Amino acid sequence: MNLKKHLLFVLAWSAVVIGCQPDADEIPPVVIVDTPVENQSVQVPETLKVRAAISDEKALCQVAVTLLDANQIPVAAPISQSVEGSRFNLEVDYPITDLYLESGTYYLRISAFDGTNQGKALVALALGGVPKMLQEVVVVTQTGTNQLAVEGYQSGVGFRSIAQYSSDYAGSGVSSRHQYMAVTGNKTGSFKVLEYPTGNLLWEVPILNASFENFTNWGYFNDLSYVGLADGRVHGYNFLGELDFASAIEQSWIPESFLLHEGLFLLEQRAVNGTDRRISWYFDFSGAKERDSKPILFDVVELFGHNANEVLLFCNENGEGVIKTLFQSTSGISNARTLPNGTIQAVLQINTDVYLIAHSTGVYEYRYGSSTGLLSIIGGKNAQVLGYDSLGERLFLGIGNQLEEYFYVPGSGFASTLGTTLTGGTVLGVHPIYNK
Repeated sequence: MNLKKHLLFVLAWSAVVIGCQPDADEIPPVVIVDTPVENQSVQVPETLKVRAAISDEKALCQVAVTLLDANQIPVAAPISQSVEGSRFNLEVDYPITDLYLESGTYYLRISAFDGTNQGKALVALALGGVPKMLQEVVVVTQTGTNQLAVEGYQSGVGFRSIAQYSSDYAGSGVSSRHQYMAVTGNKTGSFKVLEYPTGNLLWEVPILNASFENFTNWGYFNDLSYVGLADGRVHGYNFLGELDFASAIEQSWIPESFLLHEGLFLLEQRAVNGTDRRISWYFDFSGAKERDSKPILFDVVELFGHNANEVLLFCNENGEGVIKTLFQSTSGISNARTLPNGTIQAVLQINTDVYLIAHSTGVYEYRYGSSTGLLSIIGGKNAQVLGYDSLGERLFLGIGNQLEEYFYVPGSGFASTLGTTLTGGTVLGVHPIYNK
Protein backbone atom coordinates (compact mmCIF):
# COMPACT_ATOMS: atom_id res chain seq x y z
CA MET A 1 0.00 0.00 0.00
CA ASN A 2 1.34 3.45 -0.87
CA LEU A 3 1.89 6.18 1.71
CA LYS A 4 -1.02 8.28 0.48
CA LYS A 5 -3.50 5.44 0.97
CA HIS A 6 -2.06 4.56 4.38
CA LEU A 7 -2.41 8.19 5.51
CA LEU A 8 -6.05 8.13 4.48
CA PHE A 9 -6.63 5.21 6.82
CA VAL A 10 -4.83 7.04 9.63
CA LEU A 11 -7.01 10.10 9.05
CA ALA A 12 -10.10 7.91 8.95
CA TRP A 13 -9.26 6.44 12.39
CA SER A 14 -8.47 9.93 13.69
CA ALA A 15 -11.95 10.98 12.65
CA VAL A 16 -13.34 8.00 14.54
CA VAL A 17 -11.88 9.07 17.88
CA ILE A 18 -12.62 12.81 17.60
CA GLY A 19 -15.28 13.73 20.09
CA CYS A 20 -14.30 11.16 22.71
CA GLN A 21 -13.50 13.04 25.87
CA PRO A 22 -10.53 11.49 27.75
CA ASP A 23 -10.90 10.70 31.41
CA ALA A 24 -8.56 9.23 33.98
CA ASP A 25 -8.50 5.62 32.78
CA GLU A 26 -5.77 3.04 32.32
CA ILE A 27 -7.83 -0.02 31.35
CA PRO A 28 -8.60 -0.53 27.65
CA PRO A 29 -11.94 -1.90 26.42
CA VAL A 30 -12.35 -5.66 26.04
CA VAL A 31 -13.35 -7.05 22.63
CA ILE A 32 -14.63 -10.65 22.35
CA VAL A 33 -15.35 -11.71 18.76
CA ASP A 34 -18.11 -14.17 17.93
CA THR A 35 -17.89 -14.00 14.13
CA PRO A 36 -15.97 -14.34 11.93
CA VAL A 37 -14.11 -17.27 13.45
CA GLU A 38 -10.34 -17.68 13.41
CA ASN A 39 -8.94 -18.72 10.01
CA GLN A 40 -12.36 -18.47 8.39
CA SER A 41 -12.24 -18.79 4.59
CA VAL A 42 -13.34 -15.71 2.67
CA GLN A 43 -13.75 -15.51 -1.10
CA VAL A 44 -13.68 -12.02 -2.64
CA PRO A 45 -16.22 -10.51 -3.15
CA GLU A 46 -17.91 -11.36 0.15
CA THR A 47 -19.66 -9.56 3.00
CA LEU A 48 -18.60 -10.68 6.47
CA LYS A 49 -21.08 -10.82 9.33
CA VAL A 50 -19.13 -9.25 12.20
CA ARG A 51 -20.43 -9.93 15.69
CA ALA A 52 -18.56 -8.98 18.87
CA ALA A 53 -19.23 -8.26 22.55
CA ILE A 54 -17.41 -5.10 23.66
CA SER A 55 -17.16 -3.78 27.19
CA ASP A 56 -15.33 -1.20 29.27
CA GLU A 57 -15.12 -0.63 33.02
CA LYS A 58 -16.26 2.98 32.48
CA ALA A 59 -17.77 3.97 29.12
CA LEU A 60 -17.24 3.22 25.47
CA CYS A 61 -16.92 5.92 22.87
CA GLN A 62 -16.23 4.48 19.40
CA VAL A 63 -15.88 1.09 17.68
CA ALA A 64 -14.41 0.30 14.27
CA VAL A 65 -13.84 -2.67 11.96
CA THR A 66 -10.90 -2.72 9.52
CA LEU A 67 -9.35 -5.28 7.16
CA LEU A 68 -5.55 -5.63 7.46
CA ASP A 69 -3.00 -7.47 5.33
CA ALA A 70 -0.47 -10.00 6.63
CA ASN A 71 1.71 -7.10 7.87
CA GLN A 72 -1.32 -5.63 9.68
CA ILE A 73 -1.52 -2.66 7.34
CA PRO A 74 -5.07 -1.52 6.44
CA VAL A 75 -6.17 -2.54 2.94
CA ALA A 76 -9.81 -1.42 3.12
CA ALA A 77 -11.63 1.53 4.64
CA PRO A 78 -12.84 1.10 8.25
CA ILE A 79 -16.48 0.96 9.26
CA SER A 80 -16.95 2.89 12.50
CA GLN A 81 -19.71 4.13 14.75
CA SER A 82 -20.18 6.07 17.98
CA VAL A 83 -21.44 4.14 21.01
CA GLU A 84 -22.51 4.93 24.56
CA GLY A 85 -22.51 2.97 27.79
CA SER A 86 -20.11 0.41 29.16
CA ARG A 87 -21.34 -2.53 27.06
CA PHE A 88 -22.06 -2.85 23.35
CA ASN A 89 -22.97 -5.77 21.12
CA LEU A 90 -21.48 -5.06 17.70
CA GLU A 91 -23.38 -6.37 14.69
CA VAL A 92 -22.24 -5.06 11.33
CA ASP A 93 -21.81 -6.27 7.74
CA TYR A 94 -18.29 -5.68 6.43
CA PRO A 95 -17.96 -5.90 2.61
CA ILE A 96 -14.68 -7.14 1.08
CA THR A 97 -14.90 -6.30 -2.62
CA ASP A 98 -11.44 -5.25 -3.78
CA LEU A 99 -10.61 -7.43 -6.81
CA TYR A 100 -6.91 -6.65 -6.39
CA LEU A 101 -6.54 -8.31 -3.00
CA GLU A 102 -4.26 -11.32 -3.48
CA SER A 103 -4.97 -14.68 -1.89
CA GLY A 104 -3.37 -15.15 1.51
CA THR A 105 -3.67 -14.42 5.22
CA TYR A 106 -5.46 -11.25 6.29
CA TYR A 107 -6.76 -9.96 9.62
CA LEU A 108 -10.02 -8.39 10.63
CA ARG A 109 -9.41 -5.87 13.41
CA ILE A 110 -12.27 -4.92 15.72
CA SER A 111 -11.24 -1.85 17.71
CA ALA A 112 -12.91 -0.06 20.61
CA PHE A 113 -12.03 3.29 22.18
CA ASP A 114 -13.05 4.64 25.57
CA GLY A 115 -11.66 8.16 25.19
CA THR A 116 -8.22 7.22 26.52
CA ASN A 117 -7.42 3.63 25.67
CA GLN A 118 -7.92 1.45 22.63
CA GLY A 119 -8.78 -2.22 22.90
CA LYS A 120 -8.78 -4.53 19.92
CA ALA A 121 -9.09 -8.10 18.71
CA LEU A 122 -7.58 -9.60 15.56
CA VAL A 123 -9.17 -12.48 13.66
CA ALA A 124 -7.10 -14.24 11.00
CA LEU A 125 -8.83 -14.81 7.65
CA ALA A 126 -7.86 -17.11 4.80
CA LEU A 127 -8.76 -14.87 1.90
CA GLY A 128 -9.17 -16.11 -1.65
CA GLY A 129 -8.57 -13.42 -4.24
CA VAL A 130 -10.40 -13.10 -7.53
CA PRO A 131 -8.40 -14.85 -10.28
CA LYS A 132 -7.43 -12.75 -13.28
CA MET A 133 -9.49 -13.71 -16.34
CA LEU A 134 -9.71 -12.55 -19.93
CA GLN A 135 -13.05 -10.95 -20.75
CA GLU A 136 -12.64 -10.13 -24.44
CA VAL A 137 -10.15 -8.84 -26.95
CA VAL A 138 -11.08 -5.27 -27.86
CA VAL A 139 -10.49 -4.65 -31.58
CA VAL A 140 -10.55 -1.17 -33.13
CA THR A 141 -11.11 -1.03 -36.89
CA GLN A 142 -11.53 1.60 -39.59
CA THR A 143 -14.75 0.66 -41.38
CA GLY A 144 -14.80 3.56 -43.86
CA THR A 145 -13.53 7.05 -44.47
CA ASN A 146 -13.42 8.75 -41.07
CA GLN A 147 -15.39 5.87 -39.50
CA LEU A 148 -14.26 3.76 -36.53
CA ALA A 149 -15.72 0.66 -34.93
CA VAL A 150 -14.90 -0.80 -31.52
CA GLU A 151 -15.71 -4.50 -31.15
CA GLY A 152 -15.26 -7.28 -28.63
CA TYR A 153 -13.76 -10.55 -29.92
CA GLN A 154 -13.83 -14.03 -28.39
CA SER A 155 -12.18 -17.06 -29.97
CA GLY A 156 -14.76 -19.44 -31.35
CA VAL A 157 -17.54 -16.90 -30.83
CA GLY A 158 -16.58 -14.00 -33.08
CA PHE A 159 -17.25 -10.28 -32.80
CA ARG A 160 -19.84 -8.17 -31.05
CA SER A 161 -20.32 -4.46 -31.69
CA ILE A 162 -19.41 -2.12 -28.82
CA ALA A 163 -19.34 1.34 -30.45
CA GLN A 164 -19.28 2.99 -33.86
CA TYR A 165 -18.70 6.67 -34.57
CA SER A 166 -17.11 9.19 -36.94
CA SER A 167 -13.42 9.77 -36.30
CA ASP A 168 -9.96 9.34 -37.70
CA TYR A 169 -7.34 7.47 -35.63
CA ALA A 170 -4.12 8.08 -33.72
CA GLY A 171 -4.06 5.43 -30.98
CA SER A 172 -6.05 3.20 -28.64
CA GLY A 173 -5.82 0.97 -25.59
CA VAL A 174 -7.69 -0.35 -22.55
CA SER A 175 -7.58 -0.15 -18.75
CA SER A 176 -8.51 -3.46 -17.14
CA ARG A 177 -8.33 -1.86 -13.69
CA HIS A 178 -10.94 0.78 -14.49
CA GLN A 179 -12.78 -1.21 -17.19
CA TYR A 180 -12.55 1.34 -19.98
CA MET A 181 -11.45 1.58 -23.60
CA ALA A 182 -9.57 4.64 -24.87
CA VAL A 183 -9.56 5.69 -28.52
CA THR A 184 -8.02 8.91 -29.76
CA GLY A 185 -8.56 10.59 -33.09
CA ASN A 186 -5.98 12.64 -34.93
CA LYS A 187 -7.42 15.62 -36.83
CA THR A 188 -11.18 15.05 -36.85
CA GLY A 189 -11.75 12.79 -33.86
CA SER A 190 -11.74 13.60 -30.15
CA PHE A 191 -10.01 11.58 -27.43
CA LYS A 192 -12.78 9.29 -26.15
CA VAL A 193 -12.88 7.02 -23.11
CA LEU A 194 -15.65 4.41 -23.36
CA GLU A 195 -17.08 2.23 -20.62
CA TYR A 196 -16.44 -1.50 -20.94
CA PRO A 197 -18.45 -3.52 -21.90
CA THR A 198 -21.27 -1.13 -22.87
CA GLY A 199 -19.33 1.33 -25.02
CA ASN A 200 -21.04 4.27 -23.29
CA LEU A 201 -19.03 7.47 -23.34
CA LEU A 202 -17.44 8.13 -19.93
CA TRP A 203 -15.60 11.32 -20.88
CA GLU A 204 -13.74 12.89 -23.78
CA VAL A 205 -11.26 15.60 -24.70
CA PRO A 206 -12.62 17.51 -27.72
CA ILE A 207 -10.59 18.58 -30.74
CA LEU A 208 -9.53 22.21 -31.06
CA ASN A 209 -9.36 22.55 -34.83
CA ALA A 210 -10.09 19.90 -37.48
CA SER A 211 -7.67 21.52 -39.94
CA PHE A 212 -4.56 20.28 -38.13
CA GLU A 213 -3.41 17.48 -35.85
CA ASN A 214 -4.96 17.56 -32.40
CA PHE A 215 -3.87 14.23 -30.91
CA THR A 216 -0.91 12.09 -31.91
CA ASN A 217 -0.68 8.98 -29.72
CA TRP A 218 -2.00 7.22 -26.61
CA GLY A 219 -0.27 5.47 -23.69
CA TYR A 220 -1.12 4.09 -20.24
CA PHE A 221 1.34 4.41 -17.35
CA ASN A 222 0.85 4.45 -13.55
CA ASP A 223 -2.94 4.38 -13.82
CA LEU A 224 -3.09 7.45 -16.09
CA SER A 225 -4.23 7.67 -19.69
CA TYR A 226 -1.77 9.80 -21.68
CA VAL A 227 -2.38 11.49 -25.02
CA GLY A 228 -0.03 13.54 -27.19
CA LEU A 229 -1.19 17.03 -28.20
CA ALA A 230 -0.30 19.00 -31.31
CA ASP A 231 1.15 21.89 -29.28
CA GLY A 232 4.00 19.61 -28.20
CA ARG A 233 2.60 18.62 -24.82
CA VAL A 234 1.50 15.30 -23.38
CA HIS A 235 -1.48 15.23 -21.02
CA GLY A 236 -2.19 12.49 -18.50
CA TYR A 237 -5.78 11.93 -17.31
CA ASN A 238 -7.04 9.83 -14.42
CA PHE A 239 -9.99 7.45 -14.84
CA LEU A 240 -12.43 10.27 -14.05
CA GLY A 241 -11.10 12.41 -16.88
CA GLU A 242 -9.28 14.82 -14.58
CA LEU A 243 -5.96 16.22 -15.81
CA ASP A 244 -3.14 14.93 -13.58
CA PHE A 245 -0.09 15.57 -15.78
CA ALA A 246 0.93 18.13 -18.39
CA SER A 247 4.39 18.40 -19.90
CA ALA A 248 5.84 21.76 -20.85
CA ILE A 249 4.57 23.30 -24.08
CA GLU A 250 6.88 22.80 -27.09
CA GLN A 251 5.13 24.80 -29.81
CA SER A 252 7.48 23.81 -32.65
CA TRP A 253 7.44 20.10 -31.87
CA ILE A 254 4.80 17.36 -32.10
CA PRO A 255 4.92 14.39 -29.68
CA GLU A 256 4.91 10.86 -31.07
CA SER A 257 6.16 7.87 -29.02
CA PHE A 258 6.47 8.32 -25.25
CA LEU A 259 7.32 6.41 -22.07
CA LEU A 260 7.18 6.97 -18.32
CA HIS A 261 10.40 5.52 -16.89
CA GLU A 262 12.08 5.90 -13.49
CA GLY A 263 10.36 9.19 -12.66
CA LEU A 264 10.98 10.72 -16.09
CA PHE A 265 8.68 11.10 -19.07
CA LEU A 266 10.58 10.34 -22.30
CA LEU A 267 9.10 11.83 -25.42
CA GLU A 268 10.02 11.42 -29.06
CA GLN A 269 9.16 14.62 -30.92
CA ARG A 270 9.16 15.62 -34.58
CA ALA A 271 9.45 19.17 -35.84
CA VAL A 272 6.28 20.89 -37.02
CA ASN A 273 8.23 22.11 -40.03
CA GLY A 274 10.92 19.95 -41.58
CA THR A 275 12.12 16.43 -40.78
CA ASP A 276 14.05 16.97 -37.53
CA ARG A 277 13.41 14.62 -34.62
CA ARG A 278 14.57 14.55 -31.02
CA ILE A 279 14.10 12.86 -27.65
CA SER A 280 13.14 15.03 -24.67
CA TRP A 281 12.94 14.32 -20.93
CA TYR A 282 10.38 15.74 -18.49
CA PHE A 283 9.81 15.29 -14.77
CA ASP A 284 6.74 13.13 -14.25
CA PHE A 285 5.52 15.14 -11.24
CA SER A 286 5.83 18.67 -12.66
CA GLY A 287 6.06 18.26 -16.43
CA ALA A 288 9.08 20.59 -16.48
CA LYS A 289 11.94 19.74 -18.79
CA GLU A 290 14.63 17.68 -17.04
CA ARG A 291 17.53 18.11 -19.48
CA ASP A 292 18.36 19.30 -22.98
CA SER A 293 16.70 17.44 -25.85
CA LYS A 294 18.79 15.01 -27.87
CA PRO A 295 18.56 15.24 -31.71
CA ILE A 296 18.04 11.87 -33.45
CA LEU A 297 18.16 10.73 -37.09
CA PHE A 298 15.60 7.93 -36.85
CA ASP A 299 11.89 7.39 -36.22
CA VAL A 300 11.03 5.65 -32.93
CA VAL A 301 8.18 3.16 -33.37
CA GLU A 302 8.11 2.11 -29.69
CA LEU A 303 10.31 2.54 -26.61
CA PHE A 304 10.38 0.38 -23.48
CA GLY A 305 12.22 0.53 -20.17
CA HIS A 306 14.50 -2.47 -19.79
CA ASN A 307 16.14 -1.58 -16.47
CA ALA A 308 16.76 1.54 -14.39
CA ASN A 309 19.30 2.93 -16.86
CA GLU A 310 18.49 1.35 -20.23
CA VAL A 311 15.60 2.13 -22.54
CA LEU A 312 15.19 0.07 -25.71
CA LEU A 313 14.27 2.02 -28.84
CA PHE A 314 12.67 0.11 -31.72
CA CYS A 315 13.28 2.35 -34.70
CA ASN A 316 13.29 2.76 -38.45
CA GLU A 317 16.45 4.41 -39.75
CA ASN A 318 17.08 5.05 -43.44
CA GLY A 319 14.25 2.69 -44.33
CA GLU A 320 15.52 -0.19 -42.17
CA GLY A 321 14.45 -1.51 -38.78
CA VAL A 322 16.97 -1.33 -35.94
CA ILE A 323 16.98 -1.76 -32.15
CA LYS A 324 18.91 0.83 -30.14
CA THR A 325 19.71 1.29 -26.46
CA LEU A 326 19.26 4.68 -24.80
CA PHE A 327 21.30 5.12 -21.60
CA GLN A 328 19.45 7.40 -19.22
CA SER A 329 22.49 8.39 -17.19
CA THR A 330 24.38 9.86 -20.15
CA SER A 331 21.69 10.33 -22.85
CA GLY A 332 23.92 8.20 -25.06
CA ILE A 333 22.46 5.92 -27.74
CA SER A 334 24.03 2.80 -29.25
CA ASN A 335 22.90 0.15 -31.73
CA ALA A 336 21.79 -3.05 -29.99
CA ARG A 337 20.59 -5.15 -32.91
CA THR A 338 20.04 -4.88 -36.64
CA LEU A 339 17.07 -6.53 -38.31
CA PRO A 340 16.55 -8.08 -41.77
CA ASN A 341 15.94 -5.63 -44.60
CA GLY A 342 12.59 -3.95 -44.08
CA THR A 343 10.79 -1.77 -41.55
CA ILE A 344 9.32 -2.19 -38.08
CA GLN A 345 5.51 -1.78 -38.00
CA ALA A 346 4.70 -2.46 -34.33
CA VAL A 347 6.32 -3.84 -31.16
CA LEU A 348 5.03 -5.54 -28.00
CA GLN A 349 6.95 -5.92 -24.75
CA ILE A 350 6.08 -9.38 -23.37
CA ASN A 351 8.40 -9.05 -20.36
CA THR A 352 11.65 -7.22 -19.59
CA ASP A 353 13.66 -9.60 -21.79
CA VAL A 354 11.23 -10.69 -24.54
CA TYR A 355 9.81 -8.44 -27.26
CA LEU A 356 7.72 -9.21 -30.34
CA ILE A 357 8.38 -7.20 -33.50
CA ALA A 358 5.92 -6.89 -36.39
CA HIS A 359 8.31 -6.41 -39.32
CA SER A 360 7.53 -5.98 -42.99
CA THR A 361 8.99 -9.49 -43.57
CA GLY A 362 7.30 -11.27 -40.64
CA VAL A 363 7.03 -11.40 -36.86
CA TYR A 364 10.22 -11.75 -34.82
CA GLU A 365 10.96 -12.58 -31.21
CA TYR A 366 13.76 -10.46 -29.74
CA ARG A 367 15.36 -11.78 -26.56
CA TYR A 368 17.55 -9.21 -24.86
CA GLY A 369 20.96 -10.58 -23.91
CA SER A 370 20.31 -13.99 -25.50
CA SER A 371 22.91 -15.62 -27.74
CA THR A 372 20.17 -16.31 -30.29
CA GLY A 373 18.89 -12.74 -29.98
CA LEU A 374 16.44 -12.54 -32.88
CA LEU A 375 14.22 -15.39 -34.10
CA SER A 376 11.60 -15.43 -36.83
CA ILE A 377 8.42 -16.92 -35.34
CA ILE A 378 5.94 -16.10 -38.15
CA GLY A 379 7.41 -15.63 -41.60
CA GLY A 380 5.98 -13.71 -44.55
CA LYS A 381 3.34 -11.79 -42.57
CA ASN A 382 3.31 -7.99 -42.94
CA ALA A 383 1.33 -7.27 -39.76
CA GLN A 384 0.62 -3.66 -38.85
CA VAL A 385 -0.82 -4.42 -35.40
CA LEU A 386 0.08 -6.82 -32.57
CA GLY A 387 -1.87 -7.93 -29.50
CA TYR A 388 -1.10 -10.55 -26.85
CA ASP A 389 -3.24 -12.35 -24.28
CA SER A 390 -0.75 -13.34 -21.58
CA LEU A 391 -3.18 -15.69 -19.80
CA GLY A 392 -4.15 -17.73 -22.83
CA GLU A 393 -0.74 -17.26 -24.50
CA ARG A 394 -2.44 -16.12 -27.70
CA LEU A 395 -0.83 -13.75 -30.16
CA PHE A 396 -2.99 -11.63 -32.46
CA LEU A 397 -1.89 -10.08 -35.76
CA GLY A 398 -3.83 -7.35 -37.51
CA ILE A 399 -3.24 -7.56 -41.28
CA GLY A 400 -5.63 -5.37 -43.24
CA ASN A 401 -9.13 -6.61 -42.39
CA GLN A 402 -7.86 -9.93 -41.01
CA LEU A 403 -7.33 -10.85 -37.35
CA GLU A 404 -4.92 -13.78 -37.22
CA GLU A 405 -4.55 -15.78 -34.00
CA TYR A 406 -1.53 -17.87 -32.88
CA PHE A 407 -0.50 -19.87 -29.84
CA TYR A 408 2.78 -18.42 -28.54
CA VAL A 409 4.75 -19.11 -25.36
CA PRO A 410 7.11 -16.21 -24.52
CA GLY A 411 10.74 -17.07 -25.17
CA SER A 412 9.90 -20.21 -27.13
CA GLY A 413 10.87 -18.79 -30.52
CA PHE A 414 7.84 -20.50 -32.03
CA ALA A 415 4.18 -19.67 -32.82
CA SER A 416 1.49 -22.05 -34.14
CA THR A 417 -1.54 -20.84 -36.07
CA LEU A 418 -5.00 -21.04 -34.49
CA GLY A 419 -7.07 -19.39 -37.21
CA THR A 420 -8.01 -16.22 -39.08
CA THR A 421 -11.15 -14.11 -38.70
CA LEU A 422 -12.32 -11.37 -41.05
CA THR A 423 -13.25 -8.03 -39.49
CA GLY A 424 -15.50 -5.28 -40.79
CA GLY A 425 -12.60 -2.97 -41.58
CA THR A 426 -8.87 -2.36 -41.33
CA VAL A 427 -7.51 -3.47 -37.94
CA LEU A 428 -5.98 -0.52 -36.05
CA GLY A 429 -5.73 -1.80 -32.47
CA VAL A 430 -5.94 -5.15 -30.63
CA HIS A 431 -6.21 -5.00 -26.83
CA PRO A 432 -7.08 -7.89 -24.45
CA ILE A 433 -9.11 -6.64 -21.49
CA TYR A 434 -9.22 -8.58 -18.20
CA ASN A 435 -11.53 -8.52 -15.20
CA LYS A 436 -8.89 -6.68 -13.19
